[in-house]
Amino acid sequence: MHDTQFEAIREGTASPIVAASASSNGKQMKASTEDQELVALFADSDTPAVSDALDKLGISGQAFGIMPLTNYQKVTVGPAFTVRYVLASDPLGSVGDFIDDVAVGDVVVIDNGGRTDCTVWGNIMTQYAGIRGITGSAIDGVCRDVTCAINNDYPLITARRWMRTGKDRVQVGNINQPIGIGKVRVELRDIVVADANGVVVVPRDRASS
Repeated sequence: MHDTQFEAIREGTASPIVAASASSNGKQMKASTEDQELVALFADSDTPAVSDALDKLGISGQAFGIMPLTNYQKVTVGPAFTVRYVLASDPLGSVGDFIDDVAVGDVVVIDNGGRTDCTVWGNIMTQYAGIRGITGSAIDGVCRDVTCAINNDYPLITARRWMRTGKDRVQVGNINQPIGIGKVRVELRDIVVADANGVVVVPRDRASS
């Protein structure tokens, strides 16, 4: 979704043009067989159980201070699609074009350096992510338009909530590279498990241990 399309969605209602684009975009990727198998391993787990297992393996995967917007009754599980934001440059770079590259079932994991002065996720991203079958988002930073996410039952796990836009303040620095969230290293396709207790990250090469 190109940045200009963000203006086409009003709060609570997705533009038919954008919705059609999201559902028919030929670039949309589907989860691999391996992804599906790894996700299935954690489908009946919650974060306390996964956290305890990580402790036994000597893995620090508990994201500190990253908490859900509300007490979600479901457990969110999916491979990590990693995004790092950086300070905006001149000329300005992309804000959210990356979302077209996220596979169905992925969890978008965003490293905004723990910044709490401007958001990197709002109602437009929530609606578009929901249309595209993205499982949820975990953010080392802040989000806004939380009512939209809660009403649409879209899992958002963040450091805080804050209304100030990130437009012209931050931009995407890179995607699909190692990042940090809540003092935990996250690599592309690591397995993310989130629920009302918070979020844990399981290194992909240890996910079947």
